[in-house]
Amino acid sequence: MGRNGEPAPDELGGEETERRPPSTPRRYRRLLERDLILGGFAILFVVGGGLVWLLYGSGAFAGTWLCLGAGAVMLAVLVVVFRRAG
Repeated sequence: MGRNGEPAPDELGGEETERRPPSTPRRYRRLLERDLILGGFAILFVVGGGLVWLLYGSGAFAGTWLCLGAGAVMLAVLVVVFRRAG
């Protein structure tokens, strides 16, 4: 038996299915930063693009996505350059 009377993972006939948190604070911080940045861009693209589409129409929406996409590509290039340098 495992903790709190629950069956241990080996008693269930398989490995643990829960995603365990990273074991080091640095790795946790890196993963958290990545998730926050990706979430921020997703909100920016969906909410910002949706508002532009509602207020200005589909032509402006396409331009918005092009500009946001170009900005995302430039940011990704900067991240790659600084990770290789450091």
